Amino acid sequence: MTDIKHSKWECFCDEAYYSKWAVRNTNDKSFQASIHVGTQEEADFLVDNLNNLQQFKEALEAANGKAERYKRFLVEIKNEAQRGMKLREFELACEALEEQSK
Repeated sequence: MTDIKHSKWECFCDEAYYSKWAVRNTNDKSFQASIHVGTQEEADFLVDNLNNLQQFKEALEAANGKAERYKRFLVEIKNEAQRGMKLREFELACEALEEQSK
């Protein structure tokens, strides 16, 4: 059976609903949030898949966050490179003026 302590979904035998197995998110205890299935095996299967999907979603969100940070970092590098080029152009112009004044 799924370890409820480390998951976002849980299952239990719902005596009030004809002893069907209920699957629900641990953050939502309302009756409407439950999915009822016929057997414990179906409930365990559903819980495992929902928890795997939740982990995948969290990993995808983390990867998207990293990708966004990398994008911002690359934009900063590009901006710094452009500033560096402008600075170098200014230095070259100053050197040219010095040469002309000699």
